[in-house]
Amino acid sequence: MQCNKLLSIVVLVLVFVVGLQYFQYRQQQQQFVQLQQQLLTQQQALQQTNERLEQAQQKLKMLDENSVEGIVKQANDAILDGWQLLLDSVSEELENVKKSVRSQTFGSDQPQAQQPPDSDTQTPADAAQSSAGSEHSEPEPSHSSTDILNERGGASGPQSAKELL
Repeated sequence: MQCNKLLSIVVLVLVFVVGLQYFQYRQQQQQFVQLQQQLLTQQQALQQTNERLEQAQQKLKMLDENSVEGIVKQANDAILDGWQLLLDSVSEELENVKKSVRSQTFGSDQPQAQQPPDSDTQTPADAAQSSAGSEHSEPEPSHSSTDILNERGGASGPQSAKELL
Protein backbone atom coordinates (compact mmCIF):
# COMPACT_ATOMS: atom_id res chain seq x y z
CA MET A 1 0.00 0.00 0.00
CA GLN A 2 2.70 2.22 0.47
CA CYS A 3 3.63 1.66 -3.05
CA ASN A 4 0.12 2.55 -4.10
CA LYS A 5 0.23 5.68 -2.08
CA LEU A 6 3.50 6.60 -3.55
CA LEU A 7 2.29 5.78 -7.00
CA SER A 8 -0.81 7.85 -6.54
CA ILE A 9 1.27 10.80 -5.28
CA VAL A 10 3.59 10.47 -8.26
CA VAL A 11 0.61 10.27 -10.62
CA LEU A 12 -0.97 13.24 -8.89
CA VAL A 13 2.25 15.26 -9.16
CA LEU A 14 2.61 14.15 -12.74
CA VAL A 15 -0.94 15.26 -13.57
CA PHE A 16 -0.30 18.51 -11.80
CA VAL A 17 2.92 19.10 -13.78
CA VAL A 18 1.25 18.17 -17.09
CA GLY A 19 -1.68 20.46 -16.26
CA LEU A 20 0.74 23.25 -15.46
CA GLN A 21 2.62 22.62 -18.70
CA TYR A 22 -0.62 22.64 -20.67
CA PHE A 23 -1.68 25.88 -18.98
CA GLN A 24 1.69 27.50 -19.84
CA TYR A 25 1.42 26.22 -23.40
CA ARG A 26 -2.02 27.85 -23.80
CA GLN A 27 -0.73 31.11 -22.35
CA GLN A 28 2.21 31.08 -24.76
CA GLN A 29 -0.15 30.43 -27.66
CA GLN A 30 -2.35 33.34 -26.59
CA GLN A 31 0.70 35.58 -26.20
CA PHE A 32 1.94 34.45 -29.61
CA VAL A 33 -1.44 35.32 -31.19
CA GLN A 34 -1.45 38.67 -29.38
CA LEU A 35 2.09 39.40 -30.53
CA GLN A 36 1.15 38.48 -34.10
CA GLN A 37 -1.85 40.81 -33.90
CA GLN A 38 0.34 43.56 -32.46
CA LEU A 39 2.89 42.97 -35.21
CA LEU A 40 0.15 43.15 -37.84
CA THR A 41 -1.22 46.33 -36.24
CA GLN A 42 2.26 47.85 -36.11
CA GLN A 43 2.88 46.95 -39.75
CA GLN A 44 -0.41 48.58 -40.74
CA ALA A 45 0.46 51.66 -38.69
CA LEU A 46 3.90 51.74 -40.31
CA GLN A 47 2.31 51.45 -43.75
CA GLN A 48 -0.12 54.28 -42.94
CA THR A 49 2.75 56.37 -41.60
CA ASN A 50 4.73 55.72 -44.78
CA GLU A 51 1.72 56.75 -46.87
CA ARG A 52 1.30 59.93 -44.84
CA LEU A 53 5.03 60.58 -45.18
CA GLU A 54 4.78 60.15 -48.93
CA GLN A 55 1.77 62.50 -49.04
CA ALA A 56 3.66 65.02 -46.91
CA GLN A 57 6.65 64.78 -49.24
CA GLN A 58 4.36 65.34 -52.24
CA LYS A 59 2.80 68.36 -50.51
CA LEU A 60 6.26 69.67 -49.68
CA LYS A 61 7.31 69.26 -53.29
CA MET A 62 4.16 71.04 -54.41
CA LEU A 63 4.76 73.84 -51.91
CA ASP A 64 8.35 74.20 -53.12
CA GLU A 65 7.11 74.49 -56.68
CA ASN A 66 4.42 76.91 -55.66
CA SER A 67 6.76 78.94 -53.54
CA VAL A 68 9.08 79.42 -56.51
CA GLU A 69 6.09 80.46 -58.53
CA GLY A 70 5.06 82.70 -55.66
CA ILE A 71 8.47 84.30 -55.59
CA VAL A 72 8.39 84.81 -59.36
CA LYS A 73 4.90 86.31 -59.11
CA GLN A 74 6.02 88.65 -56.34
CA ALA A 75 9.04 89.70 -58.37
CA ASN A 76 6.84 90.26 -61.40
CA ASP A 77 4.43 92.37 -59.33
CA ALA A 78 7.34 94.41 -57.99
CA ILE A 79 8.63 95.00 -61.52
CA LEU A 80 5.17 96.04 -62.70
CA ASP A 81 4.76 98.39 -59.73
CA GLY A 82 8.16 99.94 -60.41
CA TRP A 83 7.33 100.33 -64.08
CA GLN A 84 4.00 101.98 -63.19
CA LEU A 85 5.79 104.38 -60.83
CA LEU A 86 8.25 105.22 -63.62
CA LEU A 87 5.41 105.86 -66.06
CA ASP A 88 3.61 108.03 -63.49
CA SER A 89 6.78 110.00 -62.89
CA VAL A 90 7.38 110.51 -66.62
CA SER A 91 3.75 111.55 -67.07
CA GLU A 92 4.08 114.05 -64.23
CA GLU A 93 7.25 115.50 -65.72
CA LEU A 94 5.56 115.80 -69.12
CA GLU A 95 2.69 117.69 -67.53
CA ASN A 96 5.21 120.02 -65.87
CA VAL A 97 6.94 120.60 -69.23
CA LYS A 98 3.57 121.29 -70.91
CA LYS A 99 2.70 123.85 -68.25
CA SER A 100 6.12 125.44 -68.56
CA VAL A 101 5.85 125.63 -72.36
CA ARG A 102 2.36 127.07 -72.19
CA SER A 103 3.37 129.66 -69.62
CA GLN A 104 6.40 130.71 -71.69
CA THR A 105 4.53 130.72 -74.99
CA PHE A 106 1.23 132.30 -73.94
CA GLY A 107 2.17 133.99 -70.70
CA SER A 108 4.76 136.35 -72.23
CA ASP A 109 3.53 139.97 -72.43
CA GLN A 110 6.49 141.15 -74.49
CA PRO A 111 5.80 142.08 -78.12
CA GLN A 112 7.17 139.85 -80.82
CA ALA A 113 9.54 142.52 -82.17
CA GLN A 114 11.52 142.63 -78.94
CA GLN A 115 12.31 138.91 -79.04
CA PRO A 116 15.32 138.04 -81.19
CA PRO A 117 14.35 136.08 -84.28
CA ASP A 118 15.33 132.44 -84.33
CA SER A 119 17.04 131.64 -87.58
CA ASP A 120 15.66 128.10 -87.55
CA THR A 121 12.01 129.03 -87.16
CA GLN A 122 11.66 132.48 -88.74
CA THR A 123 12.68 133.81 -92.07
CA PRO A 124 13.64 137.50 -92.34
CA ALA A 125 10.32 138.19 -94.04
CA ASP A 126 8.44 136.58 -91.16
CA ALA A 127 10.43 138.64 -88.66
CA ALA A 128 9.67 141.88 -90.52
CA GLN A 129 6.02 140.97 -90.82
CA SER A 130 5.71 140.14 -87.14
CA SER A 131 7.47 143.34 -86.04
CA ALA A 132 5.29 145.46 -88.33
CA GLY A 133 2.12 143.79 -87.17
CA SER A 134 3.00 143.93 -83.48
CA GLU A 135 2.07 147.62 -83.18
CA HIS A 136 -1.61 147.04 -83.85
CA SER A 137 -2.29 143.45 -82.85
CA GLU A 138 -1.65 140.96 -80.09
CA PRO A 139 1.86 139.53 -79.94
CA GLU A 140 2.29 136.14 -81.63
CA PRO A 141 4.71 133.60 -80.27
CA SER A 142 7.89 133.36 -82.24
CA HIS A 143 8.56 129.76 -81.26
CA SER A 144 6.28 126.80 -81.58
CA SER A 145 5.94 124.46 -78.65
CA THR A 146 7.89 121.90 -80.67
CA ASP A 147 10.82 124.28 -81.00
CA ILE A 148 10.81 125.14 -77.30
CA LEU A 149 10.72 121.48 -76.30
CA ASN A 150 13.52 120.69 -78.73
CA GLU A 151 15.64 123.54 -77.35
CA ARG A 152 15.12 122.30 -73.80
CA GLY A 153 15.83 118.71 -74.71
CA GLY A 154 12.23 117.73 -74.02
CA ALA A 155 11.88 115.78 -77.25
CA SER A 156 14.73 113.41 -77.59
CA GLY A 157 15.09 110.29 -79.64
CA PRO A 158 12.32 109.11 -81.88
CA GLN A 159 9.60 111.01 -79.95
CA SER A 160 8.49 114.35 -81.26
CA ALA A 161 7.22 117.23 -79.18
CA LYS A 162 3.74 116.84 -80.69
CA GLU A 163 3.58 113.28 -79.36
CA LEU A 164 4.53 114.57 -75.92
CA LEU A 165 1.88 117.31 -75.94
